Amino acid sequence: MYADDTNLFLFDTDANYLNIKANTNLKELNTWFEFNKLSLNTDKTCYIVFSSSPNNCIKLVLNDIDIQKVHMCKYLGLHFDDQLTWRFHIDYVYCLQ
Repeated sequence: MYADDTNLFLFDTDANYLNIKANTNLKELNTWFEFNKLSLNTDKTCYIVFSSSPNNCIKLVLNDIDIQKVHMCKYLGLHFDDQLTWRFHIDYVYCLQ
């Protein structure tokens, strides 16, 4: 059995608190997966921080493994970058035509 495309969305104006909240929620989500005989593949798990400030101290770690931070991700067919500029998505859609 496989579960696919699990997403967790969190918000906070304080980056330090967001970091704590994100790591806590990730650990709780992983516990839920394990309880339900599912697994979270840390090699395929990544996160993105949407922010106008390039300097943020968000770092996700699960079971002593650093989770990969990305600057662009695809969600429900849309490509999002960490600045929410839509540049990549517009280029992607334009190239399909």
